[in-house]
Amino acid sequence: GGSLLYRGNDDFFNFVAAVGFDREALQKVSYAADEVWLDMGDFKPQIIHGHMRPDLDSERSRYLASVGRTDEIRVTLSTPIVREERVIAIFCLDNFESETAFDEQAVETALLYARQACALMERFKLEATLRSNRDDLYYLAYHDPLTDLLNRNGFVKALQKLSDEPDFDKGHLLLLDVHNFKFVNDSWGYAMGDALLEQIALRLR
Repeated sequence: GGSLLYRGNDDFFNFVAAVGFDREALQKVSYAADEVWLDMGDFKPQIIHGHMRPDLDSERSRYLASVGRTDEIRVTLSTPIVREERVIAIFCLDNFESETAFDEQAVETALLYARQACALMERFKLEATLRSNRDDLYYLAYHDPLTDLLNRNGFVKALQKLSDEPDFDKGHLLLLDVHNFKFVNDSWGYAMGDALLEQIALRLR
């Protein structure tokens, strides 16, 4: 058996994967950073015997036992996944048969897994950032950032799409100009001019 706990933005560790447990039931369980049995100042894997768990008699442990096989765990190999000197996740391997199941080779393998997992998390984070940036750039290419209305490129694209409709015959184009808008900027400042444009956009919607 085993599990993966991920540290969220609220600084709590939550189960994101588990074998040997009711995964849906695990959504109710979380650990504060200072509650995790792993020494947060030491990034080395730790071998924890079942009878050594600090919260063995807690209500949370009893709940975990009701949704999984925690009472049968003889030993756990707990390995931190570290990024920028901070534990961001903990990978736990459970053995139900022997307290000496994890040797030095198992610890080295766990360390290798933790490094690979960290690299994958970094990759996913970068890909998400790139997708977000690409979406933002695409949006800005066709929208005015102040009013969120279509800009000239967006208007032309929308007009072309409309003209491609099979039932498109003819239409009317209305040109709206803000009279003396330069006077507003010059007299009351660009902040007031921006506020005016935002109000106009609101009314156009």
